[in-house]
Amino acid sequence: MTHIGPYGGLIEIRSPKAPLPVNHHRPESSAVLLGGGMVAQRAPRASREWRWQFGPRDVPALQTLFALEDGVYGPPPWRWYDTVASRLNLLPSTVAACGMGPAPWRWLAPNAAALTAGGPVALPDGQRLAYRITPTTALTVPYRQGVADPVPVLPGRVYTASGHPTATGTVGLAWCDASGAVIATDAGEPATGRAWATATAPVDAAGVLVTLSTGTAWAGLQLTETPGPVAWQRGMGVPRVTMTGLSEQYRLVTSDVILRDASVTLVEVA
Repeated sequence: MTHIGPYGGLIEIRSPKAPLPVNHHRPESSAVLLGGGMVAQRAPRASREWRWQFGPRDVPALQTLFALEDGVYGPPPWRWYDTVASRLNLLPSTVAACGMGPAPWRWLAPNAAALTAGGPVALPDGQRLAYRITPTTALTVPYRQGVADPVPVLPGRVYTASGHPTATGTVGLAWCDASGAVIATDAGEPATGRAWATATAPVDAAGVLVTLSTGTAWAGLQLTETPGPVAWQRGMGVPRVTMTGLSEQYRLVTSDVILRDASVTLVEVA
C-alpha cells in the first residue's frame, strides 16, 4: 500500500507489488593530461525513477493511477508517501546528513550565509558524518529552492523528529495545512547527544517541517513515522514525483480488462 497525489490530497493505492528503482548509466569519459595526470568527466546525475508493474488482478489500482494522470485528483507535482519510506528517514539525504550536500545546501535554508559548516562529528548511533552545520538564525527544514517544503504526512499517525546537537539543543515539529501554513507546533525537551520531538499529526495536517534551535551545531537530522527515536540512517527522502504515464508497450486494455501487464514510471522532480 502506498499514498500518492497532490500535497494535502494523497490517495491510497493498494497493490501487492512496490515500485522498483530504475538504474541509469552515467556516461563517463577520461583524458590524459600533458603532465601524465588523468581527469575524468561524468554526465550529470539523472532524476531518480521507479517502475511500478501491475498485473490483471491490480485493475482498481491501475485505474486509480489512470485517473491521477488525467488530473482527477489535482495537477502535478505529486507527492509520494510509500510504506517503505515511512519506516525509514523521511528527510532527503542532504538534510539528514546535515551539510553533506554541496553549498548552498538548498534543502536546508534559503540563505547559505545562515549556516556555518563544521568538521566531522560522531553520532551516538555509532555513525560518523563528515560535516555538521550551525544555524546562525532560526532554522526550519527542509527548504527547496529557497521555499519551505513540508514533508507530506498522514493525519493521525505519530512522527518523530530528531537531531544530534553538539551542545544542548531543541527539536520541534511544525504542522502545515494544504496551503503550507503552519497550523500547530510541538517541541521536544532540550537535550545533548540526541534531541527529539514526538507528536501525532493533527487531523487537518498535510505536511510537517522540522525546527532546530540556534546556538549549537547539528548533524544527523531525522524524521520518521514512529512513536520514538530510532537509530539514525541516511535519508531516503520522500520523493516529489511526476508521472510520465504508462509505457505503451506494456498497456493493452479492452473493456477495462487488462490483457497484459502494465507499467507506470514515477520520476522525481529535481
